[in-house]
Amino acid sequence: MGDAAHDTTPNMGQGACQAIEDAAVLLDELEKHPELELEQIFTRFEHRRISRTTMIVNRSWQMGRIAQLSQPGLVAFRDIAMRCIPNRVSLKQMENIYQTDF
Repeated sequence: MGDAAHDTTPNMGQGACQAIEDAAVLLDELEKHPELELEQIFTRFEHRRISRTTMIVNRSWQMGRIAQLSQPGLVAFRDIAMRCIPNRVSLKQMENIYQTDF
């Protein structure tokens, strides 16, 4: 699944990570609910994954837009703004990415 299922831009390097998470969550669903049909398993899987993968896809796309700015004034503003972001804010952003539900 991973990149193919989530269509993540490469700005955060999350394609392979999402594939691994997909595998872990799918396996968890299969182990917890052996009585369910495969279609039901995938529905449960999708419920567990959709909000997280949507957040990561959107954040990666936004980071790409910011990183690829080309207008000199916007580039200067971006560079200054990035230096001014407190570490705790950056860590909180990363925490949202690295927390999982499996």
